[in-house]
Amino acid sequence: MKIKYVMFVALFLLAAGACQATVVGNEPARNTGITNYSGSLQLGSTVSNTGNISGYSGQRININTGEHRFTDKILTENPRRPLKATRTIFMGIKEIRWSEKGDKPCSMLARTRPLDSTIDKTGYESVSFCGTGSSEKKVEFRDSRYFLRGIAACMTEKKSSRKNRLKGIRIYPARVAANGSVTAMNTYEEERRHHCDTWFPAVFCGNDEIASGINIYYEDGTFRGLGLRCRRVERLNSAFR
Repeated sequence: MKIKYVMFVALFLLAAGACQATVVGNEPARNTGITNYSGSLQLGSTVSNTGNISGYSGQRININTGEHRFTDKILTENPRRPLKATRTIFMGIKEIRWSEKGDKPCSMLARTRPLDSTIDKTGYESVSFCGTGSSEKKVEFRDSRYFLRGIAACMTEKKSSRKNRLKGIRIYPARVAANGSVTAMNTYEEERRHHCDTWFPAVFCGNDEIASGINIYYEDGTFRGLGLRCRRVERLNSAFR
């Protein structure tokens, strides 16, 4: 009887080990519930071009949108035993909205989409010195593969430069292919308000980079200049981080 019991325990442990391997294994033929996630895209850890400004300098605040972490249920061969895992989705900027209050630009939001078009998620980050502003304007890329690589600010033209304010935004895209290649596109989208008097030279990310965030320069709660936080597009070696 003791021999049978030992054999039973050994078989049970072997089966349990096989089950565990099924849940967390890396075999490509298994259903992990992450369609096309293996070998997808990420943003590199190095942030560049943070000091370049279109418009006027001032105090700086950042909108960082490059990555979002969330907990997801990963399907296994046993649907009653899903595995919960924290994943990082890498995002690129698709849209910028900004609002004024009392003729002062004081609220901005950047909306993002995953670099992998197969992932149906969105993200955003915003900053505001005036709560909910009025008279919102928006610039966006409609092509699913276009992400922000360059930005230009249009300003008022007052006698005192300290009184100049942001009155227009122009955004330039890069096309990010499914294999991770980045192509700078020779086009732009723009939106402007009244008293958009002077377009300042655009600032751009480098080769193989897109914007992972926006630098906003301001004085007295009023936007005066824009810059980018850029990161390189790379192949993702693992679905989990």
